[in-house]
Amino acid sequence: MIRAFGLVILGLFTLHSTVTGQSEKQLVDFSAKVAIGFSTTQVHGDQVSGFNQFGATCGATLAMQRTSSRSTELGILWTQKGSRRPPDPKNDDYTTWQYRFTYIDVPLVRL
Repeated sequence: MIRAFGLVILGLFTLHSTVTGQSEKQLVDFSAKVAIGFSTTQVHGDQVSGFNQFGATCGATLAMQRTSSRSTELGILWTQKGSRRPPDPKNDDYTTWQYRFTYIDVPLVRL
């Protein structure tokens, strides 16, 4: 009887330390970043060379870090890109046109 009781106590102690050991996992650190800026683009095949069209870019990312050397980032970015042909009054050419593209990017980065 005492031997069975001792085994039960030993089993409960072992189970308790296993459960306690599993509950002490390393926490995940979260950090948020905001991105705001501008972009310039060169569209291949538009018969205009140069970065003539400026666009805006903005968005946010969320970084999750479990260890000091590994992290994962997930974000959403809105970017305007395009091209335009400005008028050329020196050559008496006043025709102009403009392309504007809007992109939604969802980058997933593992560092």
